[in-house]
Amino acid sequence: MSGVIEATASTSVAAPAVAAEVTEAPANENQLTPSEELFQAIKLGADADTIIEKMTVSNPKELLESRDQQGHTLAHWAAKRGEPWLLRFLLDKGASVAAASDDDVGMRPLHWACTEGRMACARLLVDRGADVNVRDKQGCTPLVVAAQWGQADAAAYLIKVGADPRIFDRHDDSALHWAAYKGNVEIVGLLHHLGLPLDDADAYGQTPLHLAALRGNLGVCEYLLVDAATTTKTRLDPVDRNSKRPVDLAIEKNHQHVRRFLDGQRPVCERGLKAFLRDNMSLGACITSCIAGEKARFPWCAMVLNKLLAQTLYVFLFLNAEFSPSSGNSGHGFDVPVWVHASVINLHVVVWASFLLCWLGDPGVIKDTKAEGKLRDAYDAYFDRLVTGERDDDAVPIKLDHSCHIVRPLRSKHCRVSRQCVVGFDHYCPYVGTTVGLQNYRWFYLYCVSFTLAAIQWQCVAISYIKTYTVSYLFYGAMVWFALFILFGLAMVAYHTQLVFSNVTTNEHQNMARYEHFRDSNGIVRNPFDAGVWQNVCDRFLPPRVDDLPVVHHSFADAGAKAPLLAKA
Repeated sequence: MSGVIEATASTSVAAPAVAAEVTEAPANENQLTPSEELFQAIKLGADADTIIEKMTVSNPKELLESRDQQGHTLAHWAAKRGEPWLLRFLLDKGASVAAASDDDVGMRPLHWACTEGRMACARLLVDRGADVNVRDKQGCTPLVVAAQWGQADAAAYLIKVGADPRIFDRHDDSALHWAAYKGNVEIVGLLHHLGLPLDDADAYGQTPLHLAALRGNLGVCEYLLVDAATTTKTRLDPVDRNSKRPVDLAIEKNHQHVRRFLDGQRPVCERGLKAFLRDNMSLGACITSCIAGEKARFPWCAMVLNKLLAQTLYVFLFLNAEFSPSSGNSGHGFDVPVWVHASVINLHVVVWASFLLCWLGDPGVIKDTKAEGKLRDAYDAYFDRLVTGERDDDAVPIKLDHSCHIVRPLRSKHCRVSRQCVVGFDHYCPYVGTTVGLQNYRWFYLYCVSFTLAAIQWQCVAISYIKTYTVSYLFYGAMVWFALFILFGLAMVAYHTQLVFSNVTTNEHQNMARYEHFRDSNGIVRNPFDAGVWQNVCDRFLPPRVDDLPVVHHSFADAGAKAPLLAKA
């Protein structure tokens, strides 16, 4: 099956060589025919006056019906270029919306618009009579092509205007099959939300779960079996025509991470005790769970063991020496002021409290809040506006979460580890074992500061201790271990203090150039959330509840706005 679908992929979408033509010009422009000049002008992005001038000929119909060397029409290239005025100009002159390219694929202009996500052009073609269910030579509809290319808006628009999601290509693969095969979780989530069944089988009896397992797309498998389970139950073990389950395909392709996940979805009674022990209790499984992947337990375990070790040594060595009547090597007892011990104890209480509050607290998850329902309504309304044209390229860029099916508020992100949309997403921290967001960031920062101070304090008392007592090399090893944590903690505190003072998150700091709300009208990157150090500290450490956040309420309005409503989170 994989060979067939991969071969189809190479021919059912626009070939790279076609896209390369856009930047290539013939060697001798003087030898070009009028139609070749017009194709070149459109491919190279010429202005309107140039294109209109080249269309001003005695027989424009001949130009409109002409094709380039690969068999594509002017309407194909106009749709790909994404210029509605150009496509409208050609259609008004008599260009066909249904002309198929003369190549091995036979795509229509609507297919090409969907490959690039050119919504205005796709809408214009449909308004002018383009068939949303037309199939190319591979049997692919525009909806299937949109799924292949990961164009969520195009896929949603086509379904909203009547595209049949149950039309399969010549191998009986639907848009959902392709999205699962490509590993595009967003498209899978969108198509599921719009009503596509998750268990449809293709010509080989394979469901989307088969294809995701075949390609090792763990994210898609997780969505199908975990995220989608709240509304639709996906079968864990469907059998294809070769009597193979998704887990069998994962094993064949050596996708062990997918195999472990699929096996983990079964009750222990189905898996058998031997398989359960192999996947959870064996040495290899323990090592993998500790050090591999984003959910690795080693960093969390290291932090917990570090605190326990420090406190154990402090009690049995330092406090015992303080209150012991015996003297040290220098002839006098271990003498540390009582207030130092008291401050150490209080500081470790703060360490544990901040750690637990961060680890077990709410990072700012949108799910199960009052705002979730409104954000879901805004999500559905967004796709209705795609049909009317209110959400064109010049509209406010709305961020959608196709896994949670909500409009994603500004500064929020879907955490791929916890699989939840988090307001003010900062990062997933393996050292505290949770997502750090707007609501638990203060506890995370307090934990970084307190465990660093506690480590420094421990080191200072340890230095005083070795001046009084003879210690083993193991004790010096512990000092080196804690010194490494001090360096790590100082780096974390310095970095996050900088972020707090400028009111940006770790995610924003690392990806600032990618986010449109961090660029002004001239494309220059700047921070719109910097309101001064004091206000920045208040915004990060004293946030309101998720339901009361201005940025969440603005998301409802932004979903239908024509100008950005930029609010502080």
